[in-house]
Amino acid sequence: MLLTMSGVSLLAHANGSSAPSGTITEWNATFADNAGPKGSIQALAMWDDGSGEALYAGASNTSSSGPFTAAGGIAMGYIGRWNGTSWSPLGTGLDGPVSQIVPFGDELIVSGQFQTAGGLIVNGIASWNGQRWRRFGNQPSPAALAIFQGALVGALPAQNPVGSSVYVVVRWNGVSWDELGPGMEQPISALVDFNGVLVAGGNFSTAGGVQARFIAQWTGSQWLPIGNGLNGWVTSLTVHQGQLVAGSRYGLMVGQNSIARWDGNAWTSPGTLQGRAYTLAVWNGDLIVGGNNPNGYLMRWSGANWDPMAGNTDGPIQTLLAHAGQLYAGGNFRIAGTTPAAYLASWDGLSWAPTGSGINAPVLTSTILGSDLVVGGNFRNAGGLSANYVARWAGGQWSTLGDGLPGRVIELAQHSGQLVAASYLSSFSDSQVSKWNGNAWTALGSGMNGAIGAIGEFNNDLVAAGGFTTAGGVPVERVARWTGGAWTAMGTLPLNDVRKMVVFNQELIIAGNGDAAIYRWSGVDWLPLGGDQADIVTSLAVYNGELIASAWRNYPNNASYEIRRWDGQSWSLLGNGLAGQAVYTFAVHNGELLASGGSGNTRRVWRWDGSEWSVFGENFEYVPLNLISYQGQLIAGGAFARAGSQVSPFIIAYGPALSTQTVITQTSPSSSAIGQLVQITVEVSATTAPTKGHVTVTGTPGGSCTDLTLTPINATTSQAQCSIQWNTACNRTLTADFVGGTDGNHVWQSGSSAPYTHPVSGVPVCSQMPLFSDGFE
Repeated sequence: MLLTMSGVSLLAHANGSSAPSGTITEWNATFADNAGPKGSIQALAMWDDGSGEALYAGASNTSSSGPFTAAGGIAMGYIGRWNGTSWSPLGTGLDGPVSQIVPFGDELIVSGQFQTAGGLIVNGIASWNGQRWRRFGNQPSPAALAIFQGALVGALPAQNPVGSSVYVVVRWNGVSWDELGPGMEQPISALVDFNGVLVAGGNFSTAGGVQARFIAQWTGSQWLPIGNGLNGWVTSLTVHQGQLVAGSRYGLMVGQNSIARWDGNAWTSPGTLQGRAYTLAVWNGDLIVGGNNPNGYLMRWSGANWDPMAGNTDGPIQTLLAHAGQLYAGGNFRIAGTTPAAYLASWDGLSWAPTGSGINAPVLTSTILGSDLVVGGNFRNAGGLSANYVARWAGGQWSTLGDGLPGRVIELAQHSGQLVAASYLSSFSDSQVSKWNGNAWTALGSGMNGAIGAIGEFNNDLVAAGGFTTAGGVPVERVARWTGGAWTAMGTLPLNDVRKMVVFNQELIIAGNGDAAIYRWSGVDWLPLGGDQADIVTSLAVYNGELIASAWRNYPNNASYEIRRWDGQSWSLLGNGLAGQAVYTFAVHNGELLASGGSGNTRRVWRWDGSEWSVFGENFEYVPLNLISYQGQLIAGGAFARAGSQVSPFIIAYGPALSTQTVITQTSPSSSAIGQLVQITVEVSATTAPTKGHVTVTGTPGGSCTDLTLTPINATTSQAQCSIQWNTACNRTLTADFVGGTDGNHVWQSGSSAPYTHPVSGVPVCSQMPLFSDGFE
């Protein structure tokens, strides 16, 4: 019996003997790719889960791209495992940011601002054994973790008997935390083992009742100062050439430096390093500082001077890890040297390597150029290419447009058949309009002194509007016209800023934020479009001969979002809008008016059927910021990682895709011993054999591998193979994730296999988590 749902076969087949039939129409895998982590990386660790060492990365919530909820085309929960080729999740992950990752025995200890781990309620700290998450103690999340004399130590806030907060260093005894003496009156931010002595740094002035300015040492029975202490909050510690090194992200340590060194007798400054020191590491014998320094985000101490590392990043470094000759850097960057490498990259001494490809930051705008889709935004990478904020999609792959643009692209449009882009300059307070001639970008004038909100063509002229008051050095009032050689003023527009622009009934319409939010150009001046105006308009569209506007109305005691239409004479409501939720953008697709919007947990695209609004496709992680109809598919861009179950960071397509079925067909050998390499064979089937996408196999407990290529073995089935070697013995549960893609003619939808068991024999056996008194691990 064959059971199906939405055209997808639910009966596993063997050896490609059958294939799912038909297609599904939903958000699909057109742009899925083997993308890197989505979100700023803030913690790194190398750990062996029983299959060999791999890199573990945890993220913060500080990037414009949102949280770390996807990598390698697979859903993540703020933490992921990089096997050198692709990413795999740690179960269902966490529900909040990660600040510390420390290997401890057979487990990986993770702390941060999360409340659940693998669905289990925790208190900001949990452990992962390669298979499952478990609670770790009953105290709140440690601000710092370290290994000292084989024990796990942490920095915790604690409540003393009279209820006032103190901060304590604690040691894990296998069941609970033990305090190491009286605490500090202010936070502890860093811990390190310095030649057999535990050192704590933070924002305190006393430790255990003893004066110790920002740094203290534990003798085994009491806290003591280290010299005369330091002058600023210590946030990072390391040991370099037998000396203790302290760094600060908040203030100066010694003199004008954010780095201080203890030589055993006194604190000194190694050279002059200004700016902020976020993280420290020792790589190939050199002291490395990651942070936000005026001369570079990644600095190296040569023994005499601080020098920017060759191939610096374009944004701050939050965490560093040196391992086996590689330096891993995580942070809020998108380029490492000349390599597109968002948020995480590795340096081997000669070049940087990324941890994925694909669009690596939000897509903010899009347009059609001939038969190609062009997108712009905050990304620097597209399909593994250095795109610099703008890229072209054609034939199922990304390509660049010259060297790209100098800053984030806000708007794309066309003028006289050529592509034009509005982008920020190096400062977010200035922007410019550039034109693409087919070979290179040319700036139109010297730019604007504020943000550009909209660009478009009207009466053969290029018009730009926004929050600026000069364009090319010429005084203007929020709007300017390019006449072919210079920018000129275009009346006085009484808006605080401009968000959208359209041409309706042969008139230029501009909308934004002001006393009246929508204006039309009379040829001489700007006039309000009708009465009963909205306070703020966020988007405009032309549909069925009417002007459509998304409006925010500040009614007395009842502010509300509305969708309104203008028939040339008056405004009226277009249904009930999106149930009072905000609207971000409109698009016309296959003759239908669509809107993206939402609030709370409802973030999606909606469809107008002529009488009411209804949902269109599955829910998003974040509301799409732009929509466009392209070759029969609806393309959405924004800061999201997925729509429904389909992972496709920052850009996704809605349209027909071939249903797929993924099956692990065999392991060779069928059972293995410790240390034996196991080849895993996966088959992916559809009505046409997939040729684009990749397969990642994840083992529980431990291990993952990836095949980035698919080899057709018949008309409907393709094969992928990869290998894992386990160094502990137990049954492994294997799952294969197929991340779909497109060859320009077909789109293959992503999917996952049923579990497959592979036995591993030998000694040592896989570690088992201890049972607590409640019977749960």
